[in-house]
Order: sequence, then structure tokens, then C-alpha cells
Amino acid sequence: MGENVTEIITLSGFESFLEKVPVDGKMQEVDRDCKVEIAIRWTSGFDNTIQSFVNTIPTTQGGTHIAGFDRALTRAVNDILLKDTRKLAKLAKENKNRATKEDVQEGLTAAIKVIFPEPQFRGQTKQELGTPAIEKIVYDIVKQGLTDWFNGAGPKRHVNLLRDKMSNAIINRVSSKQLLETKRRAASMGSTGMPEKLADCRVHGSDSELIIVEGDSAAGPAKAGRNSENMAILPLRGKVVNAEKSSLKQVLDNTEAQALFTAVGAGSGEEFEIEAARYGRIIILCDADVDGSHIRCLLLTLMHKYMRPMLEEGRVFAAQPPLFSTRIGDTIHRAFSESERDTITAKLTKGGRKAENITWNRFKGLGEMNVDELAECALNPKTRILRQMKMSDVAAAKKAAKAFDTLMGSDVGKRRDYLIANSNLLDQSALDI
Repeated sequence: MGENVTEIITLSGFESFLEKVPVDGKMQEVDRDCKVEIAIRWTSGFDNTIQSFVNTIPTTQGGTHIAGFDRALTRAVNDILLKDTRKLAKLAKENKNRATKEDVQEGLTAAIKVIFPEPQFRGQTKQELGTPAIEKIVYDIVKQGLTDWFNGAGPKRHVNLLRDKMSNAIINRVSSKQLLETKRRAASMGSTGMPEKLADCRVHGSDSELIIVEGDSAAGPAKAGRNSENMAILPLRGKVVNAEKSSLKQVLDNTEAQALFTAVGAGSGEEFEIEAARYGRIIILCDADVDGSHIRCLLLTLMHKYMRPMLEEGRVFAAQPPLFSTRIGDTIHRAFSESERDTITAKLTKGGRKAENITWNRFKGLGEMNVDELAECALNPKTRILRQMKMSDVAAAKKAAKAFDTLMGSDVGKRRDYLIANSNLLDQSALDI
């Protein structure tokens, strides 16, 4: 469901209405009293849960009370909460700044109960209220109650958070049309419509690969060492957006994400069509260091949210470049971790060779490898090591991306709190905080 955006907002009221009913064979107007009790809360999530009751009867099919609730909710948000919102100023110029029912009810949890005598139901199951007068009564009570809450009865922080949430919902909905257009363009593009930085392959299909490399320095050796028949190289020239915490618009605006969507040519999100993918596999090739791990986590998170079928069908891999290498005679030994380096060193010293005579070179980045080295460990299918990415890797990547955001992001206070809470060696009294 996500974190709470607002407190629980209670709305209640009591109104009467006239209803014509048969009495002794004649239609007469009868006064009815109607009590309305509603509790609502918004969370940071996207799913909504709305339950309604008439007296003690659950109305799973809704009815006139829900119609009044929906109308009032949307009207109050547009007329009061979002009026003159700066964040929507650009959309207002195009008359696209009004929230829809779906925008307003993202992350909403609501319980609605109306109490009045002799309710009319539609159908035999009594799951849909049909009494017409109830719609206006619920509308009036909800509209006035929310207007008061938006205008000062509610905590200002909660009102501001809700305004921001609603604004993002509108922006994301409008942006989704752009996403669909991007997908359609990408699916129909030829090589001339591909990202400028993409070094495409000559043949596409199930045996082709899109190799994503970190930075321009690694792109050169990768292009030179690849088989251009079926291997395409896409260098990343900046950090990929964190899809887990970013809006649809932020993802669409990210140059690296757009380049990936366009190169693959199958769209993204719910519109992703794996049959249209131009490559059989996507291979992530990043440095064997912290920054490389961060980029790999961000890419996996992005693919999971916007290109999930590629992961579900096992068509995403991570190349495993070595962290260390050493040459003994004509033989090159490579290690992918410090422990593996030490194990290899122990084996090499069994014959009397001294450990201090073994010189290990540490690769700081892919750009430091020459063409042959990069080809052998990441491009040549006979010698490289690829790890197939699974859903469990995505879960770990999301967790890691969150940790990276805490430890390497711009929020200093968040990082300080994390270090204080998690460092057993920290002398808190020595900190000037």
C-alpha cells in the first residue's frame, strides 16, 4: 500500500430527503433521514480500496452513494486542492491540468456508509444502491468536508503532500501518452532512427545481443572487440534513473532510459511487446567496482519495471569482468574477487614461487582493458562469463539501489542517520551534530 500521505479523514453529515412511496395504493411523499459516515486516507501507493455499505449491507457494486462520493472527491480536488498549483502550470496552458477520477483515487483507502430507511437496490442481490436522492446528499457532505480539510482543517503538511501526489498523478497520466508514442516510434524505426551513440549490429533477432557498457572509455574497446554481425554496443554516458523511486515523466526524461527503450524497439511498461524486441539478449557490462554495481542495480530496476518480459524469459545477463589479473609466463590468471585472487596466489606459490614475485594488476575500470582483454572476458562467447539475471537478482538490486541512494545520494541528513544507526564503531559523542 505504501506509506501514509494523509491522516484518516472523517466526513459525516445528516440530511433529509423526500421520497415518493405507495401508501394504501396511492403515491405519497415521505420524509427520510439519511446519515452519512465516511473515513478516507491516501497512501503513497497506486492501488485503491473502497468499501461501501447501506445500513449493514455491503454494496460491492456501488450505486448512487458511490457516484456522489466519486463526483465530490474529484470536484473538491480540482476546485480547491489543485487550484493554481505551480507544478501544473505548464499543463494548465494546454488545459490538461484537471485530475480525473483515477488520478484522485490513486492510493486511496475509503469506507463509506449511509444509513436510511427502506433503501432501493438494483437487481436481486442488493449489491448496488439505487435510491436517487442519496447521490446529492453524499456529494454535498463530501464536497464540503474535503473543502474544509483542504482549507485548514487538515494538517498543512498532509495537505501539501496530497497536493504533490495528485499533481504527479496528472503529470504521469499525461506523460503516458508520450510513452506510447515513443514505443510506436521505436518499434517502427530503422537504424537511422536509433540513438546516435548506439553502435548497432548488422543482423537482429534471437541470436543478437545489445551490450550495455559503462562510459565512452569502455565503448571504444567494446566496439573494436565485438562481432559486429550480431553484437550491438550501447554506452551509458550518465547515471540511469532510479525507476523504483521516479515518476513516469522522470523516466521518460532520462536520456539513458530513452536510449535503451529506443534501441530495443519494443516499447516499455505495459506497452512492452517482447516479440518486437530487436535483440535476443541484453548484456550489462559494468566495471567491477562500487559505481559499476550501482549502475547494474539501476539498470535491473529499470528493466524490471519497464521491460519485465525480458527478465521473465531469461534474456538479461550481466558480464563478469575480472577484478585482478596477473601473467605467469605465457599464462594470464584472472580473479573476480580478492578471495579468488588469494586462492590463485596460494596455488601459484606451491612450486616454490614467492608470493611477492607475483604482481597482480587491479582493473579500475573496463576502459583500462585493451581490446583483446575485454573481448576475452566479456565479448567472446567461448571465453566470457555471463550471469543470467533472475527475479531474485532484481529484488537484491532494488535493495542495493536504496542503500546506494542513502550512502551516495544528496540527502546528507539521511546518510548521517544511517551511519549513526548502523556503525557499532562510531563514537557518537565525537560528532558535532
